[in-house]
Amino acid sequence: MKYLKAAFDFLVKHWIVLVPVFVATFIPALLIRPTAGNLREVWQEFSLNREYYVANTEALQALITSAKTGTNSGGMFATILNLAAFPMTAGLIKLGLMGENITFNDFTTALSENIVKYLKLIFGGILLGLAVGLVSVIYVIVTFMVTFSGDTLNLFALIGLLLLLILVLAVGAVFFTFWFAAMVLDDLTVMNAIKKSFASVKRCFWTVVGVTLLIQILTNILSSIAGGFSGIPLVGALLSSVVATGSTVLTMAFTFILYRSINNQASLETSDESVIY
Repeated sequence: MKYLKAAFDFLVKHWIVLVPVFVATFIPALLIRPTAGNLREVWQEFSLNREYYVANTEALQALITSAKTGTNSGGMFATILNLAAFPMTAGLIKLGLMGENITFNDFTTALSENIVKYLKLIFGGILLGLAVGLVSVIYVIVTFMVTFSGDTLNLFALIGLLLLLILVLAVGAVFFTFWFAAMVLDDLTVMNAIKKSFASVKRCFWTVVGVTLLIQILTNILSSIAGGFSGIPLVGALLSSVVATGSTVLTMAFTFILYRSINNQASLETSDESVIY
């Protein structure tokens, strides 16, 4: 928990780090606009069943939300913004951990220094995903062949072996937690960053798993609450963007701080020096 608290304190002090991801999340959400046809159909439906919708607030909210169906979600715009937001955020967190005073003037530098690293991360992730996918397909095929006995299928053995695959993939994913952190903080190559990530996770496996799950649980709860306002223009998009931004940047800050701490790096800044050691 001390690392999660350190990440939270870090973001409170360096709140400007939240800006890139928030912009990349909030602006595309604002691009969701109901068309004239959608609004006309919704109004006609409400007019014909006015008493029902007045008495049933959940149905009314669902009706209002349906006005967004078929509208422009700004997907391509969101992709472009996220492509810039994540490496920019990583660079800003690095500056904060070095004790620098982060300003809006640092945004361009943070992006330029880390965009290539982020693209390499994406490309490496695609290749890794293809390799893991191929191995998984082969494993599943072999599993079905092994669990078939004559004309019968050993269901328990099949389920057990498939669960084993899921467990291995989940555990394996944890060992890549510090991949990007190692590339940004230590300027390592893709392969060396993977090696460093594996070595680092071995020293804090359960901390990574526990905090990640905790953040995800809190995110799901807050997302459910924010979803209750989805039918209200602007408010729903704002609340959802705040939750998504907080979850994403808090996770990244936690990852960077934990990586820096367990690798005994110097110049780690925190509002309470006893939190990280």
